[in-house]
Amino acid sequence: MADETTRIALRKDEALLVDSFLRKYTEDDKLEPTKAESQALFNLACILEKQLPELFDPNYSEILKKAEADIFEKEGWAE
Repeated sequence: MADETTRIALRKDEALLVDSFLRKYTEDDKLEPTKAESQALFNLACILEKQLPELFDPNYSEILKKAEADIFEKEGWAE
């Protein structure tokens, strides 16, 4: 089992929002994860950093707002 891998496939807007959520809660420790959970969340954030150059864009907050609007529209949610 240790050698098994799992692929994560998200739309880019979903990945940006998941990363934003994870960063808020991993930095503030509001969820009080265990050490193993913390490491798993950190590993996921590292994977997302490699796949999302937008995370380092000076306009990241605007990109994130667009991702929020896009996901609301795609999912048919009202803001």
